[in-house]
Amino acid sequence: MATETGATVDAARARKTLSVSLAAKAEPKAATAPAEQAHAPAAPTPPAQPAEWSDEDERLFNALVARRKAARGGRRGRDVGGQVIRPGDIAPNPGTVVATIVSLVAELGTVSRVGLVAAMGKAAFAHPKAKPQDAAWCQGYIAGALRDGFLALADQTRAAEQ
Repeated sequence: MATETGATVDAARARKTLSVSLAAKAEPKAATAPAEQAHAPAAPTPPAQPAEWSDEDERLFNALVARRKAARGGRRGRDVGGQVIRPGDIAPNPGTVVATIVSLVAELGTVSRVGLVAAMGKAAFAHPKAKPQDAAWCQGYIAGALRDGFLALADQTRAAEQ
């Protein structure tokens, strides 16, 4: 055990010596740092009087704001309301929201996406957290059902058959 404590003391002494030697190397750089800072270029001084906002500046600003507002547009993405939807190849679990949506599409045959959202608004869903009056909620469930194969686009099946 004595050798272990001796080794620990030697390791601590080596760390202390190393940190002292590193500090000694760093001191000359710290001593020269203020001299280097003295030769650094001075920061530009602000103008004595701030620039004035002219009527032309205001007119250009309003034109820029109007252009940016018009560039945003009214929609977040492409219009998919015209997609024709049919039941997919995968059957959903009974009693789920997707099962209700697929049964609506099966009753209607093929239906446009806008028509399906309208039909979902009038349908009764078994799930208590369903929001059939919220169009964004309906679009999200339709997109998920299309992605997972519970619904399919009727246009794509015709193109695949040809």
